[in-house]
Amino acid sequence: MASYYKAFPSAGIDFLLNTEGMGKDMMAPSATYFVKHRSVAAGSYVYDDPSKADDEHLIRFGEVPPFVYSEAISEIGRITEIFTQDSRE
Repeated sequence: MASYYKAFPSAGIDFLLNTEGMGKDMMAPSATYFVKHRSVAAGSYVYDDPSKADDEHLIRFGEVPPFVYSEAISEIGRITEIFTQDSRE
């Protein structure tokens, strides 16, 4: 189940980030996906993430526009920073 979701409708892509662990001291990014916009359901108790490397919803990293990829990497950095700051307090 994706812990974080961001849509890029103008590019036709959604970004999903899964995390592992529970609680601010143990959470860490575990998997990222780029999928066709609105092809994967997101929400509480929804388990629609791609489960295979050949899932028809997935978009290969090489096919992701640079601005989408850059924004997604920035989001991972911000989320990781939040978890790191919280665990130090």
